[in-house]
Amino acid sequence: MSPDQKGHRKEQESSASWYELFDRICIDQGHFNNADLAAEYCKVIRRSNQTAYDTAIRNIRNWRNGKHTPSPRNFRILTSILRIDEGHDLFRSWQELYELESVNRNKNISNNNDFYENGIFIVNSRSYRIFNFQNKSFRNILLFLFSCSLVISVSFLFFDLKFLSPKYKFISASAESLDMTGKLIQWREYTRLSVGQSAVIHGKRGRCGQNPPEWAEVMPLLPRLDVGKWSDGGIGYRESNACQGPTPARAVIFTAVKSGGAEFLLFHDKTKIEVQK
Repeated sequence: MSPDQKGHRKEQESSASWYELFDRICIDQGHFNNADLAAEYCKVIRRSNQTAYDTAIRNIRNWRNGKHTPSPRNFRILTSILRIDEGHDLFRSWQELYELESVNRNKNISNNNDFYENGIFIVNSRSYRIFNFQNKSFRNILLFLFSCSLVISVSFLFFDLKFLSPKYKFISASAESLDMTGKLIQWREYTRLSVGQSAVIHGKRGRCGQNPPEWAEVMPLLPRLDVGKWSDGGIGYRESNACQGPTPARAVIFTAVKSGGAEFLLFHDKTKIEVQK
């Protein structure tokens, strides 16, 4: 037996666990800060990005201080990097101590919600984490994904209901076909039209329960827009909070004549119109 092997045997005999033996071998081979060992590990698994390197550093540190036990795959990688082959004097003890520590490995994983070995490049450990429904981290990920899906679904539902509501109806090819006499008039916060199309945008009411102003009185209150023109839509009614119910109102129709957009206040309500070709 060579002097080096005798030295390793003595160190092994004083090692009560695989972690201690692993740490002693690392020290003997000059791996004090884990940097070179992590670099060799990344080379073996063919990952050269910073995330893989940082995770390897963290895992090796945890393996050396006994916080975690490497997976069988990572154990084989370490055996190769440290050149502990079957002909090596330490191989038997290296293998036996690892198998002893591995008996409690699954228990340690299930009780540990922050198992650092589960880096993105460790295939076996990563698979275990993803499909372990008892893992708290996995449950949190599922809850987060479910919450995101719920928010997106509700957003789409709101969008559909909003633009299918009466507030967003009454789009026609011409202003002449839009007669709002006796109909509910609602303010359209956002309107998208093609050139030549018309839509009821808002309604101008008078005093509660009284007839609305004439079209000649409404016209000066409407902004001048390059993208379209205004016209009278007849007398319908609006649901008014101030009047605590329906009250007569004159419908205001916008007809698109040119592509572009405009954003303005219409009867104190923010309104936006987009016209496409």
